[in-house]
Formats: sequence, structure tokens, C-alpha cells
Amino acid sequence: MRISTKGRYALRTLADIATQKPGDPVSLEAISERQGISQKYLWQIVLPLKKAGLVEVVRGAGGGCLLTRRPEHITLRDILEAAEGPVRLVPCLCSKPACKRAKNCGARNMWDKVNTLMLDTMASMTLATVLKEP
Repeated sequence: MRISTKGRYALRTLADIATQKPGDPVSLEAISERQGISQKYLWQIVLPLKKAGLVEVVRGAGGGCLLTRRPEHITLRDILEAAEGPVRLVPCLCSKPACKRAKNCGARNMWDKVNTLMLDTMASMTLATVLKEP
């Protein structure tokens, strides 16, 4: 599994919003300038975050993005799944695995356990945790 640019930028975008004055919408232009992300690509990041209920988009003059939850209530798992979809180490962990051996595969069971540990770890890390990192 590899975290894409979209996933990494989603985390940076939410961290940027979280560090601004609470309750004031943060413009995409300001985020774009601070994070070095084009506004066009930033929209591609913000829309799935909005759909997942992590941000609210306020239109018009003085508009921008607001977090819908406090940083300690937004997990790394929430962010990555909003930006990238289900996080899976290997394709056979999808709800409809393509491999015919999925039901009787010991390797798949091992990957499932590792994947669960990874998801649990990501669920234990919040946006607030990220903001505290040096």
C-alpha cells in the first residue's frame, strides 16, 4: 500500500485549517499559498473531505473551509479513507476479492490481521496528534 499525493495533501490541508483561527473559514487561496498546492488540485482534495463530513465549505466573500469536528475527533484513518477510499494492504482484502483462493488462503488471513493493526493504529492517531508533532 502506498499513500498517494491526494492522501498526503488531505492531511496537510486539514492540518492547515486546524492551525487557523477557529470558526473563521480558511480560503483555498490561503491554503494553496501556504501549502504549495494548486487551487485546482486543492478542490479535488476538499470535495471528498466535504463529502466525508470532515470539512464544511462556505461560499462567497469571506468564505472558505471549516473543520466540522475538533482536531482530536478527526483520525488519520478518517482522512485517508475520505481522500483515497478504503485502505487495504493487498487487493484480496476488498469485500469482493478477485482471487479464487481468498476463502482458504492463509496468507490472506495474515494480511487481514496486519491490515487491521494498521487501520487500528491510524484510527488512534488524530489530527491533534499530527499538530503536536515537531
